[in-house]
Amino acid sequence: MLSGEMIPFTGRVKVMRIVGGYGCYGRRLLPYDETQQRITVNERGQVWLSRYDRAPCPFDPDQLVSLQYFRVSGEAASRLMNIASEFFGRYGYECVRDAQQWSADLVNTAGEMFHTAGAVGHGCFLVTPGLTNVVREELGIPDLLLVGDDAWDEADIEEPVHCWYETAPFEDVFRLAESGLDSEHNRRVELLRALEWHYWDYEGPDVDRIRRLQRLMHRYVVSLEAERPVRRGRHSFSWKEMAEE
Repeated sequence: MLSGEMIPFTGRVKVMRIVGGYGCYGRRLLPYDETQQRITVNERGQVWLSRYDRAPCPFDPDQLVSLQYFRVSGEAASRLMNIASEFFGRYGYECVRDAQQWSADLVNTAGEMFHTAGAVGHGCFLVTPGLTNVVREELGIPDLLLVGDDAWDEADIEEPVHCWYETAPFEDVFRLAESGLDSEHNRRVELLRALEWHYWDYEGPDVDRIRRLQRLMHRYVVSLEAERPVRRGRHSFSWKEMAEE
C-alpha cells in the first residue's frame, strides 16, 4: 500500500491502486455479500484484482474470495492511464458520511506517490467519461466498484428489493432452513441469509428462539465453508510478486 497524506495528483498515472467497498451506514450486509475490491492497474496493462466478501459468521472479518491477474492491450492501458490522469488531476477530496468509501494510491511517471479518497457518487464531475465506467468497459468487468459513478443524481437511486424472508414468519423460515441443509450451494446461502436476517431483526426475550437460530446458522456456516476455496484467476499472485513484477 502506498498510502500517505492527501495531496493533489499531478503528472501522468503510471500505477493506480483503488480500494472500493461498502463500509458505510447503509443496507445490512448478509453472508457472502461483496464488501471490498482492490484493483491495481499499471501502464504496461497489467491488472490485479482481489475481491472480499462478508464471512458467513457475522463476527468474523471479511474474507478473500477471489484473485485475478491478467493483461490488457497497450492501447487499452494507454486509455486507462489517460482517463485516470484526467480524473485524479481534477478530483478534489470530499468527505461524505454514510456513503460507500473508496481510496486510491497513485504513482506518476516521475515516481511520485499520491494518496486520495472519497465517497461513491460525490465529488468530481467530469466532462469526459467517468473513470469507473471506462475501466469497467476496458476490462470487461461490469461490477467493479472503483470510485462509483462520477455523475450522481438522487433520481437515479433504486428502491431496495425486499427479500421473501423479510416478511415471512420466523417459524416458516426456520422450517425451510431445517430441511434445506442438503440443498445446493446457492440455496443454502439464501437460507443462511434468511436465518441471519431473523436473528438480527428479533428484539424479543425468547432465548430459546435465539439459541435455535444460532445452532442452525452454525450448521450452515460449517457446511458452506467446507466447500469454499478462494477462486483464482488463470495466474494467481501475491502482493509481493506484484511488487517484484
